[in-house]
Amino acid sequence: MLTEAELEACATVADPARHPFLKAAAARPLPKESWRIYAGRIHYTAARHLSGLARLLALCPDGDLRLFLLDNYLEEDGIHIRDGEMIRTPGASHTELARRFTRACGIPDNDLDAPDCRVSSSWLETAMSEGRWAAALGYVCVGMELNVPGIFAPLSKALCDVHGFSAEEILFFSHHVVADEEHGAVGLRLLTEAAAKGLATSEEICAGARKGAAAWWGFHLACVRDMKRAAA
Repeated sequence: MLTEAELEACATVADPARHPFLKAAAARPLPKESWRIYAGRIHYTAARHLSGLARLLALCPDGDLRLFLLDNYLEEDGIHIRDGEMIRTPGASHTELARRFTRACGIPDNDLDAPDCRVSSSWLETAMSEGRWAAALGYVCVGMELNVPGIFAPLSKALCDVHGFSAEEILFFSHHVVADEEHGAVGLRLLTEAAAKGLATSEEICAGARKGAAAWWGFHLACVRDMKRAAA
């Protein structure tokens, strides 16, 4: 039977502190404009994540997982429930939080669809198109979300302390340090429970977790490579 520790191990690529992206971020101050490539891709990823959650919500057969995905979706869209009423807080969606960073880096809103801002996620797209909900959930909720704090916590500090961004400008990153630590932990629990119920195989869930973790690591490798190339 799949355990949470085994699934978490599937999502472990390497020590985030050794990632070249974080080493570059902590090395020396850069003009805010130097972060444009990363900012654009982070915004694209945030926007795609919202639509991806909606697709997963439609695919997933388990009620507990659907409730988790719905709660995640509402948070991503800046919606909370108060006194039985859904309320959207202006500027609180994660796409809007990402735009604080893109604007601080000098990217006009109408340039956010430029080719340099786009990110490929073909493995995840294929899994969802084939209805492989467990693999897709392993990719998103464990492989990626479990690894977000390891990158975003030191990055948030570097962006403020080294590169001169304000706490408001990097709120997208600091918010996800807390939110995705919780999401990753819940994802671990619910996916191992789904495997125990026989709703999905351990192999599918673990395959997704490995792919998601590798994609998150590779995303930042590509960003630091392209940022250095642009600055050369």
